[in-house]
Amino acid sequence: MSGQRLRRLEVRFGSFTDLTGAAVHAKAWWLRVAGGVKLEGTVQWRSSDLSADQLVQQAPVALQCPAEHFSRPIEGGFIACRLEEFVDLAYPLLLRESGDEVQVGFSSVGPDEDVQREILAAFAQRFVRA
Repeated sequence: MSGQRLRRLEVRFGSFTDLTGAAVHAKAWWLRVAGGVKLEGTVQWRSSDLSADQLVQQAPVALQCPAEHFSRPIEGGFIACRLEEFVDLAYPLLLRESGDEVQVGFSSVGPDEDVQREILAAFAQRFVRA
C-alpha cells in the first residue's frame, strides 16, 4: 500500500446517519438513499420535475432502494456525491411531496446554484419519463 493515497469523504452543508441500498450514477454524480439527513441553515425547496406517483413507482429501480422506503406522503433523504481527485464530496439532501410534485431540499448555505442544477438533473435522469 505504500505510495497509495486514501480517499476521504467530505460532507458539505449537512449530515446523514446511514445509507440504504446501492449507489447509482447519473451525469457525473453518485446518488444514494440516506437516513437521518440534517441540513445546515434553512431548507430551500426546489422542484425535481417528478410526480409523487412516479417517484414511488420507480424509486426501487431508479435509486436501488427497497420499495417500502418511499411511500406517500414522501419524506426522506439522499446524498449526491461527486468524486474529486482525492476526496469524495457528499451533499445531503431532503425529499418531500408537495401536492403531486416531489421537491428536493438543499441547505440555504450551499451548494451554489450551478451545483444544485447538476444534482437535480442527475436525480431526474434516473427516472424514466412516461
